[in-house]
Amino acid sequence: MFALHIVLPAVILLKAPQIAFSREMAVPAVIPWVMLFFPAALVLRLGRLFKWTWAATGGRLLIVPMGMAFWGGGQGPAAAYRP
Repeated sequence: MFALHIVLPAVILLKAPQIAFSREMAVPAVIPWVMLFFPAALVLRLGRLFKWTWAATGGRLLIVPMGMAFWGGGQGPAAAYRP
């Protein structure tokens, strides 16, 4: 626990000023945000297209962008409810 609470923050504070920011570092920082907002926008658009209720749209907004069930190729929550 000493390493996590004392040593790791100290190393981060020691090494952080030495980081040289570049354009290549922006890509890994931006991709997770794109993977969050693009599916959310898609769910909102599909909700209007198919006239889902706000409860159904909100449920999908919790599952799709946060759980990544849509992009991950997984069955998502529907697999848990199959007979």
